[in-house]
Amino acid sequence: ACQFGHALHAGCLQENARIWTVHTLVGPFEKVNDPYLWNSVWSAFSTSTTVGYGDVQASTLAGRLVSFLTSILGLLFMALITSSFMVKLSYTSEEVAASLMIEKARAESTLLSRKSMIVSMYIN
Repeated sequence: ACQFGHALHAGCLQENARIWTVHTLVGPFEKVNDPYLWNSVWSAFSTSTTVGYGDVQASTLAGRLVSFLTSILGLLFMALITSSFMVKLSYTSEEVAASLMIEKARAESTLLSRKSMIVSMYIN
């Protein structure tokens, strides 16, 4: 809540509420909270549509527009590739009919062997 300009809590006025430090393997770095909501929305969008690091992001409107379009086009392209694979992997109606006929023949064979087993058990 301290990120918004209208926050009235006394703790939001302290320096450690505005700046936070992250300790990494490389060393600590500081990040200043950004009170602009759409920057947070952009950060969430760019992180969810890329590999998830969020370490390099566009900051200008033109850069964000290009990033947005390439992200959406990339998602659509991957969806197109996935659907084309599914079309190639799906069975035709002839293949489905052949599979059903093979399954029926196997079931009849199993039934015949079980019938003969029951008859031989009855006779013996």
